[in-house]
Amino acid sequence: MITACRIMDGLRLTEAFGGISTRLPGSSDRILITPAIAPGRTTSKDLLTFTLDEQRVAGNAPEAAETPLHLAIYRA
Repeated sequence: MITACRIMDGLRLTEAFGGISTRLPGSSDRILITPAIAPGRTTSKDLLTFTLDEQRVAGNAPEAAETPLHLAIYRA
């Protein structure tokens, strides 16, 4: 995830923010997602974990506005 953030930032694919998410390996309902922090500044400590029903289970960084959209895609 952090490598993807660095690539997005390095290629200037985002102007300020850009969301990346992935299903956690071995889990059917846990999603790791980037917070409302610029991709070039995001660290592994900033990443957030949500359940598919939008419950935050890990991470303290601010949630990105696109988080519900990412989770809806995984639910679908």
